[in-house]
Amino acid sequence: MYLMTTRRRLTRLALLSTLVLPLTVQADAAPLSCPKTPLAPYTGPLNIDSRYDQTDATKSTLSDSQSDESKAIHAHISEYGKMLVAFSDYYVKANTPAKKEMALLCTEEWLTPWAQAHALETDEATKTGIAMRKWTLAGMAAVIIKLQTLSEGNFVLNHSQRVWLNTLAGKVIQNYSPRMAPDFAWFNNHDYWAAWAVAATGLALGQQDNLDWSMAILRRGLSQITPVTLADQPKVAFGYLPNEVGRASLATNYSHYALAPLVMLAHTARQTGHPLSADEEQRLFSLVNFTVWLTLYPEQTAPLITESQKAIPAQRMAWLIPFLQMYPNHALARQLYTHFDGEVDGFSQLGGLIQPLYPWNK
Repeated sequence: MYLMTTRRRLTRLALLSTLVLPLTVQADAAPLSCPKTPLAPYTGPLNIDSRYDQTDATKSTLSDSQSDESKAIHAHISEYGKMLVAFSDYYVKANTPAKKEMALLCTEEWLTPWAQAHALETDEATKTGIAMRKWTLAGMAAVIIKLQTLSEGNFVLNHSQRVWLNTLAGKVIQNYSPRMAPDFAWFNNHDYWAAWAVAATGLALGQQDNLDWSMAILRRGLSQITPVTLADQPKVAFGYLPNEVGRASLATNYSHYALAPLVMLAHTARQTGHPLSADEEQRLFSLVNFTVWLTLYPEQTAPLITESQKAIPAQRMAWLIPFLQMYPNHALARQLYTHFDGEVDGFSQLGGLIQPLYPWNK
């Protein structure tokens, strides 16, 4: 089996994720091939164990029973996605045409073998494996949109890549459509991320049907936002997502994690001529207000939140970038952005560095 041991793979991932890519090229030389050899396509079963203990109703306790095989599969696919993000971030930081061309070339050379091998297309998958496929697709499609936009159309997908991405989007739709049933109680961030993965693929491929499916999930997600009044701020509209707040000590983490695809979908809705209604917009504002408050003033969210909250990386707040482009005068969003000195960019599931795509007046 071509998969490395977990320890070797994680060591390699740590090294590669620092990617100030030594993609050395002469100032005006046309690159011939990417110096980073693509990872072997993963075409096996997506039998990945959850990282959370499934006996804990809040799914906030890490599991100690993940198999070595599960960890290795997860690490291999994660490394692939993070390398694509690293190439696109290298493009963002590149200061010469040759470096930009190398970033595009590496992305092309890493996408093609996985597309031709039909990687990640298996129907043999656990729930976490299914989730892994949609998370990976979300990051890949976001990378592609970023490169298409910043290169002003110089990054073009080939036929096999287009077919592969469309197939993966179809798998996500097949996996998550049953969860749209009105009586499905656990509609949550998984569904929002599935919608963003499919919408981003639709944008990358220019396919309206993918966007239509995703917009239905956006509307369902916004309808789940539940109003709440906090004692210290009776005049501020707050709203929360019950299934995310139900994650106990991870309530803050998952509120941010759910906001990321919802904001990306709201931005896409506006971009494609189907903006949020006034009610939907106010619901989104209320969720942003609550999530900011939960992050900066957690002691003031009782009795709704009673658990001490685990710290989260600032990159989980990368949704602030597209949100503030749409709503630059939203006071609490600006307060959170300023609190972290604007250092919130770089969430890999959103394609890495995205600030150049969403300029706004700071």
